[in-house]
Amino acid sequence: MIRVLYMLCVLWPATLSAQDLPALYSVTGVAQNDTLNVRSAPSASAEIIGTLAPNATDIEITATSENGKWARLNAGERSGWAAHAFLTENKPAAPITACFGTEPFWTLKTKDGESWRWITPETDSPDAVQLAAPIPSQNRTDRFALTGNFADFEGPVTAIVHRTTCSDGMSDRLYGLGIDLLLTDSGTPILLSGCCTVAP
Repeated sequence: MIRVLYMLCVLWPATLSAQDLPALYSVTGVAQNDTLNVRSAPSASAEIIGTLAPNATDIEITATSENGKWARLNAGERSGWAAHAFLTENKPAAPITACFGTEPFWTLKTKDGESWRWITPETDSPDAVQLAAPIPSQNRTDRFALTGNFADFEGPVTAIVHRTTCSDGMSDRLYGLGIDLLLTDSGTPILLSGCCTVAP
């Protein structure tokens, strides 16, 4: 999986440059003895479902409210909203750190941006992939394709990465990127769908 996720990690910001999210943010402007509330909806009167420390960093923001005053993030097992005025975007753009799907469960994951693992309930080992350069959509700026081969699967592999509101299917968390993997196993085409995150 090293080259598949290397391409995702290094090239997706340029390929999907028409949009700014998802991205990593830090809390700013909150007193050291205070916290930033995370609410269930983009409103100061909505239920508080969590808090962020005044020095919190690497917060994945996946969307903003229509008026731009609120930013959507994941808090525990839920998705919530924090006041955008107290969040500052980290630079440069964050790379993808993992993509994952459920039922069946699978994960593509890295800790350092160079060493990637293909993880399933049966497998947790490094894998090798040979990939061509990303193929941008000819009529959309929010998606691109990668093609190549996985050592564990026969035939070609195609990955489509796209901006979307993506649910992991097991919680109320929401992500800003989706992925579809088309594989062949024992002569049978398989489509695995999931989400991707830029959170460390």
